[in-house]
Amino acid sequence: AAASRGGFDDRIRTSIQADIADLSEQSNYLYKALDKAVDRFGGKYQVIDTPILQSYTEQLAKAYPGSQAMPTGIRNVLNQVTDPNGITYEALDRLRRTTGEQYAAALRGSNPYPDTDVRSLGQLYDVITRQQNQALEGIVGDRAPEIWGAAKGLVQQRKQLEEISIRALGKDLSNDIMPKLEQSLANVARG
Repeated sequence: AAASRGGFDDRIRTSIQADIADLSEQSNYLYKALDKAVDRFGGKYQVIDTPILQSYTEQLAKAYPGSQAMPTGIRNVLNQVTDPNGITYEALDRLRRTTGEQYAAALRGSNPYPDTDVRSLGQLYDVITRQQNQALEGIVGDRAPEIWGAAKGLVQQRKQLEEISIRALGKDLSNDIMPKLEQSLANVARG
């Protein structure tokens, strides 16, 4: 039974790792296709219009009298998007990724900006994402947001699968799953 247990664990581990790799490959393919399309239609270093960010910036200016009163996480982002020379598509993309990472860290309890609440980081990430979506559509065309959304969905699925696999198999994916499964089945049988 031990040999079949180990074989089962190995099959589960291999299957999870293959699924994670497949999701990553599929999302990378879509992102690369969008990058090529952006390059074909003016390049990622073109300055873009940012009406969504401008509106958000104006709302924040009303909410916080002076930039020093504004939470650090928000102030750092706004300093980048209010550059008088404008912001390039590439800079906006980088900003979205960085803000997303900061938001994810804050959700896990390690906020890089203690004076900026998690909700504000999430709202900021959403605003930047909407702005990038609009910019992408303006550069590449109507289908771009659909493709970008599909790529982001694949990344979200991959991250969820990674989290589940870490919970089930440990950080290095080396724990055995069968003992946990047997215990769970025994608990269900007991009622």
